[in-house]
Amino acid sequence: MAVAVAAALGVAGCSSSTAKTAHSATSKAAPTTAPTATSTTAAAATSSTSSTSTTVHATTTSNTVHVTTTTAPPRTVTAGSSDNGRTIDLHVGDTLEVVLSGCGGCGYQWEMTGQPSPVVFRYEGESTTTPTSSTAPGAAPIVGSPVTYTWTFKALSAHSTGFVAGYYPPSQKQPTQTYTLHLVVSS
Repeated sequence: MAVAVAAALGVAGCSSSTAKTAHSATSKAAPTTAPTATSTTAAAATSSTSSTSTTVHATTTSNTVHVTTTTAPPRTVTAGSSDNGRTIDLHVGDTLEVVLSGCGGCGYQWEMTGQPSPVVFRYEGESTTTPTSSTAPGAAPIVGSPVTYTWTFKALSAHSTGFVAGYYPPSQKQPTQTYTLHLVVSS
């Protein structure tokens, strides 16, 4: 972010030594090439990634640099069967939902076999959804209909980790399919 501020301030005509102080919310520095007390310069820069947009507004008055940042709110990222083997980029605060389908009533089931690091993600739970022949509570599932398995995680810190799930047939210890994700969280 300081690079974006420095670039914005540089474009606006501020000295590079003034731009270097932009990493703090308010910085009072006396660089040798500071703008004069009567000059006021405003600049704005936008830094964006695939999931978060940060807008930086910098104003210099005299020898003071005022920086205000605005960051996009956390988002929910859903990874499905088509994402198997891919890298998923997230930001701290984002929610990850891994959603996989299986055969209802066939005895096969998805099981998480490699949970993301608890330092990087907080496990928020899992759910299984099975279509029924009725909307009544406790109605029997429709045999052969898809079952949806969902695991939910909250990104806590910037780092990389993985997620692994296996699709197990009835009474078997080896999965017939393996699902993997490489997860990269940035701040």
